[in-house]
Amino acid sequence: MKNFTLILLLFITVNLQSQIWIDHGAVWHYNYSELFGGGFIKITYTEDTLINGQQCQKLIPIKYMFTLDQYSNIVFLGTINLPTEYTYSSGDTVFYYKNNQFYTLYNFGAQPGDSWNLGVDTNQFLCTDSYAHVDSIGTINFNSSVYRWISLSNINNSSVGLSGKIVERFGAFQSYLFPVENNCDSTIAVEFDMISFSCYEDSTFSLYNVSSNDCEYLLSINDNNNQKSNPLIYPNPTTGIIEVHYNNIISIEVYNSIGNKVFDNKTKN
Repeated sequence: MKNFTLILLLFITVNLQSQIWIDHGAVWHYNYSELFGGGFIKITYTEDTLINGQQCQKLIPIKYMFTLDQYSNIVFLGTINLPTEYTYSSGDTVFYYKNNQFYTLYNFGAQPGDSWNLGVDTNQFLCTDSYAHVDSIGTINFNSSVYRWISLSNINNSSVGLSGKIVERFGAFQSYLFPVENNCDSTIAVEFDMISFSCYEDSTFSLYNVSSNDCEYLLSINDNNNQKSNPLIYPNPTTGIIEVHYNNIISIEVYNSIGNKVFDNKTKN
């Protein structure tokens, strides 16, 4: 009877331990803004791979860039593939691959006052080694489950830093998933992206979206603008009279089938 009771208690303890990191199908969206535009960064967990004998998750970040045209329409500029990231978890800690070795990314067992080396020293803007510092800890409920969180801040002169609330299961909740660059020299103005969390989901964690917008709503707005920007011209071919409908007409030039200009709305007859 004593052996049975012990086994039962161990079973309960194991099942109360929440999953600290991602599952297959993980996708994050982070919004960003900069001086001349903005957009979002989509990070996708694509596959597992081995690095130095350690099985880890391969994460592909893609930056979607947008700007405003002269009529304040949102215009899609294209995408940039950001450096691939690799992570794995062990115990309370999530590790990431940097400079040919694994460093602590998040430690959900940490206590206020703890810190860890993020593995980056750029020697730029008066910066040196990079450390994450734990300010506070707590728990939060997502999708009917309770997860631990740690709140981090940057240590002075860190080349890169993590800040804000970091939550078990999906990571940074108030900033970017991975450390971002710092400017340690107050005499130099450096423009960095302003990044904020938008969405997360994976195969066993339903979509969590902090706003009422779709995670990629900027793409749908851009598509709508493109549809609106296509001029409607009819009839074509024509016997001499045509109608042109367009939201923002600057000039109209009409050419015949052999390339001769037959109409220009800027020319007075």
